[in-house]
Amino acid sequence: MSYNPGPRRKSEHRDQDSGSYNGAGFFNEDDEEHARGGWFPDDGDVGSGLSDFPWPSTSTDRQREADDREAEGLSFALSERMELLQSRIETLQKNIIKRGTLHRSIRRAIEDELTELGHLLSDVKVWSLGVNASVDSRRTNLEREAIALKKTGWEERLRHWRDIVSLEKELADALERYALAGAARGLTGDGKGKK
Repeated sequence: MSYNPGPRRKSEHRDQDSGSYNGAGFFNEDDEEHARGGWFPDDGDVGSGLSDFPWPSTSTDRQREADDREAEGLSFALSERMELLQSRIETLQKNIIKRGTLHRSIRRAIEDELTELGHLLSDVKVWSLGVNASVDSRRTNLEREAIALKKTGWEERLRHWRDIVSLEKELADALERYALAGAARGLTGDGKGKK
């Protein structure tokens, strides 16, 4: 007595051209080759051709666009920073020149006054000490003024040196920050660094 499996269910019966399942519900090897013919690459890598397909915007594209916007914003901020630093550098350079001009002006005024005091002292030095009390007092006052002016001249030199050192230190710091901002701006992909 032979076993008759009876009529096949619809899910088990497939057309030969679309690939068929055997009685147990698995793909036949011949059908697999036939199915692979038009759909899959020869090497069996299903995903290799997908990247060439013009897919709609993905999360990676959105992330790239967000990164580009962020880079543009950063580049703009760095450009603004560089403009401020450039203005600061120019101001510091002008202040150094102004301080030098002021120093020379003060020294010239002190030297002129010392020259004038020297003439006045030479007039009273013809008198011997103790001959006339008013002349002696005048001579003492002129000598004190000359000493005070010389001290002022030395103090001005020291102040000038301190001011110039401080201004040059600020200038070096601003130049360093400007260079760093330019380098950072270059890293954002904007090669138009301000000079």
